[in-house]
Order: sequence, then structure tokens, then C-alpha cells
Amino acid sequence: GFPIDGLPSHDPIYVSYERMEEMYEEGIAEFVPHSHTHAYFDSISDEQIHYELKTSQEIIKKLGWNYKDFVYPGGRNNENIRRITSQYYESAVKVGTVGAGIPFDQYAIPRITLTSTGFNPQTINNAIDDALDELGFAILMSHVDLDAGLNPDDMRQVIEHVINNTDAEFVTMRELIQEHGNVMQQGD
Repeated sequence: GFPIDGLPSHDPIYVSYERMEEMYEEGIAEFVPHSHTHAYFDSISDEQIHYELKTSQEIIKKLGWNYKDFVYPGGRNNENIRRITSQYYESAVKVGTVGAGIPFDQYAIPRITLTSTGFNPQTINNAIDDALDELGFAILMSHVDLDAGLNPDDMRQVIEHVINNTDAEFVTMRELIQEHGNVMQQGD
């Protein structure tokens, strides 16, 4: 289970904390805040949004993981949600791979979601190529559910595609923001 009081012990549908720690240490996954209860922010009060953002940030910080960037549950966001999120985080990721816009909005960064029903590697490869052409980067995102349909062989195909067919490199979200983030939105 998680080494923080109040968090669930290992539920077999999720990757264990121990496995998450191994994946983090091996550099094959980065874990970022995604809210505390996975509530969709467009259906809760501002006060609840503050609670979700602050609580998830505190937990991830205690675990020693990236607590500066956020992933909206369901990708759902609007101007008010982005404004509140900016009080806690340096960036946030939405659903969708295109239309980031100029100037770049660091609180509406597009992502490619690896769905809970599995994915077709060629479809993901095409989405990566489109994002690289339009934005110069691609963010892949999934949940830590064991039943999320993530097949290691499919992931290997995606990784091999990026390595063999693009000039892209694999970096963490934190590294991406530090390298390419909008300085006007980053603050110090």
C-alpha cells in the first residue's frame, strides 16, 4: 500500500505503489497529480476544485514525484478551471492532440490518451506524428489501472516507432515544461 495515511492499500485493479516506484526509478513512467478523487472539475464547485488540486499536489509531493504539473480528470477544463489550476501548478494537460494555439496555453497542453479499452499502435503512432508535426512534442497519458488495456507489446511498437521514425526524444513532462514552457506563464 501507499506510505501515506489515508490512502488506499493495494487494490488489485491498480498497479501497486511498489511497482509504481520501480517504474519511476527505472525512468519508464512519470506520475503526476490527476486530482484526489478523479472528480470532473466542470461538475464540482470552485471550493471542491481547490481541495482536489491542493490535496493531490500534497500527496504527490510527499511521494517525491512531479507535483508541479497536472492532468485534468477526463481532460475537462475551461477558463475558470485553468485559472484555479494555475494557483497550484505550473502547467496542466487536457484531452486532445491538436489546437494548442498561439500563444501556447500552458494550462491546456494537449495529450494523446491511451484508452481504457486498449489502443491500436498504428493509430497512436499517427497521433504522435501529427502532434510532432503541429506542436513539436507529444504527451502520452494513461491511468495506473491494470485493466486499462495497456499491452506491453503494443507499447513497445509505439516506443520503437518514435525511436526509429522520428527525431523526438523521450522526456518527462517536467523536462518538457522546463524546456518549452511559456516563460510568461511559468513565473520564476
